[in-house]
Parts: sequence; C-alpha cells; structure tokens
Amino acid sequence: MIPDQETSVSAVSTGGIPSCVLKSIVSHAVRRSPLEACGFIVRDGDFWSIHPVPNAARDPEREFVMEPQSQIDALGRVRGSGSDLFGTYHSHPKTPPVPSEKDLQLALYPDLLHLIVSLAEGEPEFGLWRITNRKGWTCAGFGA
Repeated sequence: MIPDQETSVSAVSTGGIPSCVLKSIVSHAVRRSPLEACGFIVRDGDFWSIHPVPNAARDPEREFVMEPQSQIDALGRVRGSGSDLFGTYHSHPKTPPVPSEKDLQLALYPDLLHLIVSLAEGEPEFGLWRITNRKGWTCAGFGA
C-alpha cells in the first residue's frame, strides 16, 4: 500500500522488541512459509514472548485471519498472566512488510502495534505499523 494524504509516515525502530523475539517471529514465519504466519507479541516487564495463532484464512498464502478460538485462548492466557499485549505480528512470504488492503480491512486492534515480517528478499525485513484508521497506517518503525 502506498500512503495516501490521510496517512503520515515516519520511521523510528522496531519498537524496542528484542532481537530474540524478532528471531522467534522469523522462525515461525519460515516454518509456515509459503503460508502467512500470525500471532501476538506480549510483554511482561523485561520479558517478551510471542503467542502464535493458526492462520484460518481462505487463502493463507496471501492473507491471514487468526483462528477465532485460538485467538481467544491466546488473549485469555495473556490477560491471565497479567502481561501486556504489545501487538500483533504476521508474515508476508512474498511481498514487502507493508500492510495490504486486506490487512487494513481486518485490522481489529487499533490500539496495538502491528509487526509485519517479509521473507520476500531472502533476509527478513520488518515493518512496524500503527493503524490510524481503516483507510491508512502510520509507520511506527523499521529495521531488525
């Protein structure tokens, strides 16, 4: 997606997500490739973790939809642990780490950051995004 006039874009960082967490996300994405992988990023003080969720999309090579019951279960575990939900993540096996139109349509967590990892260029690339509305995104950071 190319930002439109309603979308401001500024690059900062990967939001302080530790490299070991980014590596876990890449590992999940590689294992699921050529399908898109997805899940949650969780923080409890200095401890970070990911909670993978199965992709239940009709076309999982081009989009993701978190499997509803697994999504509810993962969120329940996060809330039960007293941890903070930092954001969501998903992979783009063949495209850049930029939100697609489908990503915009299915953005259900406007208060969270959304990390996209691309496997398209050999080395993983990250895009960290914040939804401004369902028509546009603001770049919250890049880089691994």
